[in-house]
Amino acid sequence: KMEKKENKQEIKLTFKNPYLKMALNVVTGVYLIWKWKTQSQNILQHALVPLTFAHYAFEWGIVRPPVTMIPLYLAQHIGMWTNRMKLAIGLYLVSQIAQGILKEQQELLPNPTGKHKEIGVRLLKSKRDKRLQCLVYYPSTKNIDRRQRKQNKKNNYDQTGEHQLYFSYQKQFESMIDNMGENLTKKIANALFPYMMYIKTRAKWNMEIKEDKKKYKVILFSHGFYGIPENYRAYINELVSQGNVVVAPYHTDGSAMHVALEEETIPFKPIEKEQYKERTTERIQNLEDAAYIFENYPEFKKHIDLSRIVAIGHSYGGGTVAGQLMNTELKGNDEDTPRLVGGIVMDSWMEPLKDIKKKYNAPLLSLHSSIWKWEGNETARADVDELNAYETQSMTLPETGHHNFNDFSFIQPFFFWLSKGIGKANVARTMERQFTAIHQFLKNLQ
Repeated sequence: KMEKKENKQEIKLTFKNPYLKMALNVVTGVYLIWKWKTQSQNILQHALVPLTFAHYAFEWGIVRPPVTMIPLYLAQHIGMWTNRMKLAIGLYLVSQIAQGILKEQQELLPNPTGKHKEIGVRLLKSKRDKRLQCLVYYPSTKNIDRRQRKQNKKNNYDQTGEHQLYFSYQKQFESMIDNMGENLTKKIANALFPYMMYIKTRAKWNMEIKEDKKKYKVILFSHGFYGIPENYRAYINELVSQGNVVVAPYHTDGSAMHVALEEETIPFKPIEKEQYKERTTERIQNLEDAAYIFENYPEFKKHIDLSRIVAIGHSYGGGTVAGQLMNTELKGNDEDTPRLVGGIVMDSWMEPLKDIKKKYNAPLLSLHSSIWKWEGNETARADVDELNAYETQSMTLPETGHHNFNDFSFIQPFFFWLSKGIGKANVARTMERQFTAIHQFLKNLQ
């Protein structure tokens, strides 16, 4: 028997039957030892440190259940340990592994508050730019029949009805690790993060869009530098649940972790100051083209209202949204023609806008952290705000960092707190404050 305990801060499984837990410990412990003995010997010998960290993280309740996938990954690579040490660690870790597998935990993110609980996702390709792809999230119908899903899988059909994983494909994760630098942070991340590849998210692939009395509004979502749309599921889930269709492009300028196209790939590229104008202009164009993504998809067009588009972005995505508000060509005059009516920027990186800044053409909500600040960015932000023809609504969230505006604050809070990516503020409460501000801003635009 198992009992499920759940609250906003922590989700865990506890076994009421100690004999079941003991049996699972023994069986999986033996299995892990066998796997260790059959693997090569000299790989990731430093893994004892993150394993010890994982142990105490569980004891203190700092890290949530999906981190239980770490041992399963490490078990295939760790060598040169005594059998006694392997057995001791194996016996301890098995219950944690069992919890992660049995729970079938989806994402460790806030439950969306709107009425649309079922979320679909599709990868759509732009007619205007062959290199541009967008993940489109939308309110969907309930899950398809299990037999049909099984038949689809058997016949090698698409992933209809399957949960989207946190990383849509493995190369995204590998790129994230590869670009962390040759240092201790990269080694720790390489040991602690692999479980993220197996997290099931709320969204399901290729589901039918849900019929509703009103047409859905469209929101463009611009990811940050060295990011991907998948890093912002908390925001996307909440926005979709409130009756919006979210279009999240993979930016093509090299600021995404990795973009896989049919005939090429776009790897991550660092940025130099002399590239600011060129790359920011390309990102702004990506966002504009994303507003036209439904040109080839009539099954969506009849459900959406393009006349009141709002753009949202984080970090470099925030700067991209600000640039879009200054330079937008999205000025349609009916439901079928894109028109941008407002923007929301979250901890925006504004320095790249210094050579292309103009007056905003629509209202703006600006959310800031209290940690991610430096003079150059603050000056650029103030300079842009002065040009605004509309009143900029601004809010600073106390004791927050740059990653309080994406999913990492929920998925790996302790790691990003150590690296000063997030602040001391309560993660769930901080997200609630952001949602409240965003919903109010969107309501005022209606």
